[in-house]
Amino acid sequence: MRQVLRSGRADLAPKVSTASGRVPHRKRPPVKDSLGVHVTWKLLPGVRSLRHKSVIEELDKCFRAAKERFDMCLFGYTVMDTHFHLIVGVRDSEALRKGLQGLGIRLAKAINRVFARKGKVFRDRFFARPLMTRSAARHAVNYALQNARKHGVAIPAGEWDPYSSARYINTGRGTNFSHVEVAERPVVLACSFTWPWIYVALKCLQPDFVPGRAVMTC
Repeated sequence: MRQVLRSGRADLAPKVSTASGRVPHRKRPPVKDSLGVHVTWKLLPGVRSLRHKSVIEELDKCFRAAKERFDMCLFGYTVMDTHFHLIVGVRDSEALRKGLQGLGIRLAKAINRVFARKGKVFRDRFFARPLMTRSAARHAVNYALQNARKHGVAIPAGEWDPYSSARYINTGRGTNFSHVEVAERPVVLACSFTWPWIYVALKCLQPDFVPGRAVMTC
């Protein structure tokens, strides 16, 4: 089936308070029965850029250790300078809370260790958007895993962002690390039978796709 995919919609970005720039402290929408969840997690101002090889190596260890814990499956991520984009699968809000709490602790410790700093790392609560339709799942996966290109980061044509888990997905396009043993990958595909439309969206990824600036067929 041919599907035309347009991404980069405004509703994929976290809603923040105009006064403080923080995610509003209100009850999150329920994630039960969703096709997946798109999570955005911002860092405190002053934390150095995460897009360095020495940093991503440590962060990948965190993703690998937490990719399937507390009933949360990590399907994809992109590490930006000041925030993370994650695509996860959870059965309910409690699993999301516990899974991200565990992952957040690992990430914070790794960032503090690499930068020889102490204290809080994340600016505020994470923003979570349940993906309730197939279209929403496709848009979110492309927006999250191709976020660097959306922000104009220079990435060689035909290559995946080295700070995105897209490089571990065997789409048949671009250089990838799909040969890495499944157990050593920082993301999972074993849960794909529970969230099939996330898996479909991952297989549709194209290395040169820019959310909001291109149309992708799949």
